[in-house]
Amino acid sequence: MSFPNPSNEAAMTEPSASEKVSVPLSRPVLAHGEQITTLHLREPCGQDLVKSGLPYRLGSEDGSITVDSPAMSRLISELAGVPPSTIGRLPAKDWQAAMVVVMGFFGDTVPAS
Repeated sequence: MSFPNPSNEAAMTEPSASEKVSVPLSRPVLAHGEQITTLHLREPCGQDLVKSGLPYRLGSEDGSITVDSPAMSRLISELAGVPPSTIGRLPAKDWQAAMVVVMGFFGDTVPAS
């Protein structure tokens, strides 16, 4: 993966399909006027987190993890390249499957509960 020149946003490259994680949907949803059956999530970058917000909070005393659902929905939308309304129409189990993929992008930076 190439690293973009921060002074030249045009130098940023879109990840290839093989660099994305696919989340099959239990039923089709509308995105950009078309029915889709799979979300293709790319790995987030810092700008995605600035734009969407960190999708989880850590408990200061017990280290528990709380998902910030609105931030998570914004981030899923951004990473999948679909409108927020598409994410809002996902069945709960599909939203949760996408959430698990997104949390996986954080690897060991999210402590185990």
